[in-house]
Amino acid sequence: MIRFGVAGIPLSCKWRSLKEGVTFVKQLNLDAMEIRMFKDLGLEEEDLKEVGETAHFHGVQLSAHTPSYIDFSDDERDTSIEKVINCGEAASMLGADVLVTHGGFYSLDGSLDNTTESIREIRSYFSENNMDVRLGIETMGRPDVVGSLEDVIQICKKVKGTIPVLDFAHIHARTNGSLQTVEDFEKVFKAVSSLRLKEYYIHFSGVYFDESGERYHLPIKRDTPKFECLAQVLLKHEYNARIICESPVLEHDAQYMKIILDRVKEKAYAKAEK
Repeated sequence: MIRFGVAGIPLSCKWRSLKEGVTFVKQLNLDAMEIRMFKDLGLEEEDLKEVGETAHFHGVQLSAHTPSYIDFSDDERDTSIEKVINCGEAASMLGADVLVTHGGFYSLDGSLDNTTESIREIRSYFSENNMDVRLGIETMGRPDVVGSLEDVIQICKKVKGTIPVLDFAHIHARTNGSLQTVEDFEKVFKAVSSLRLKEYYIHFSGVYFDESGERYHLPIKRDTPKFECLAQVLLKHEYNARIICESPVLEHDAQYMKIILDRVKEKAYAKAEK
């Protein structure tokens, strides 16, 4: 199964509450929503549970995303761990199954030790408090932060209860535009195959980048990277995936990706019938 969703409340949703946002996602014929916790949601436990119940009723799969600024180096480590744990508690009340987080900055020696140990500590807290939320470690678009595909795979291998968040725009930007063909996308899935994932959690958008990496997101139609290539890989290998759109034209591009997927599927059927 392939689910499509949006990163945050849809832009065209008149009412800016999470509950209304979830309902609007369903009206758009989408079935996933990643709730952005970049600021205090301002909701009590009862309210969060009501949002989760609304999502369950509509068949909308909820996930969540921690604040953008996370740094597990010595000076910011405790504060960042606290932020992620607080978001995890809220995500658990929402019934979200994945909490996406950034890996922070490299330590002075360039190792992943600080991030890996911090993620392990957070996961231990989740487990001890019966929080059924997986930590999604996002691939990042700049080379000065933890989040290369190899970094994320290493963390997920070392810390139980974590999964990779394959942000293809970030991978594309960090590797100087390497995702050009279907084969290029297949290499990403091959790299994470050892994790034996039942579902791939994906971020997708276009991206503008330079020698320093990612600069900002672009609409899907800019074809950098090409969603059609990803669609071909997903269908060819019959992967289960949840695709969260991060485009500047949020729900428009989430729906557009569904159209592209259907077109690729139709071409494949037509080819098979010849």
